[in-house]
Amino acid sequence: MTGNELDGKDRKSMLSAVCCCKIYKHNKEGKVIKVFILSIGCRSKYPKDLNGRKYYEFKEGSTTIYIPVIRMWWGCYAKDTRFKLADGSYKIAAEIKPGSKLSGYGNEILVVDNGYKSNEQTLISIQTDAGHQLQVTKNHPILKEHEQVVTAAEVKVDDRILAENGTIAVVTKVEYISYDDQVYNFTFENHFQGTFFAANGLYAGDLYAQNQIERKSEPTDLQKQIAAEMKTLTQWRKRQKANANA
Repeated sequence: MTGNELDGKDRKSMLSAVCCCKIYKHNKEGKVIKVFILSIGCRSKYPKDLNGRKYYEFKEGSTTIYIPVIRMWWGCYAKDTRFKLADGSYKIAAEIKPGSKLSGYGNEILVVDNGYKSNEQTLISIQTDAGHQLQVTKNHPILKEHEQVVTAAEVKVDDRILAENGTIAVVTKVEYISYDDQVYNFTFENHFQGTFFAANGLYAGDLYAQNQIERKSEPTDLQKQIAAEMKTLTQWRKRQKANANA
């Protein structure tokens, strides 16, 4: 599968699934005397959790194979957003490539591992008293004073946002704007828990930071429906096993 990653590599994607099979044991007369329920599944695992196993391989005595965790990546920053590089110069989002070194929060140097782009119809524009104007998606993480993380949609006038060079910028205007163009975001080498860097002078997050803040939000109606269906399937499997062992 080829996605919107900036490195241009093809990637394999698989979905976690469970197959439940009924196995019937018959006597010589052909009568069913035992029913077995066999579950064969594939489960997403991070590399650190494999415990010696390999992806896509069965282990004797196990009915589960492990697959890589599937992530859905998307962009967040307007394509002309300016990022400060480690050498003090600036590049816009569309010019950032794997290997680029950005200036991160706390003077950390961040090496771009990969970048991702997608298309967005609407963005949020955040303006400050210092002249900053940042355009991002509504769920994008913003770093406020005292290192408080909020989504762009939660930013309000008079909020105080951390800005580069150790300054504080006061929000003067927040509005939704029509965009209909590509947006970008990045991941960085050896950073898997979310990190922040200067974007148009304001500190905002990478893809991992966005994933973390979205996991803390209320589930959507679709997520609730999927959770309910998974619960129903689990209960059905338990009943099937109980009936087979009765």
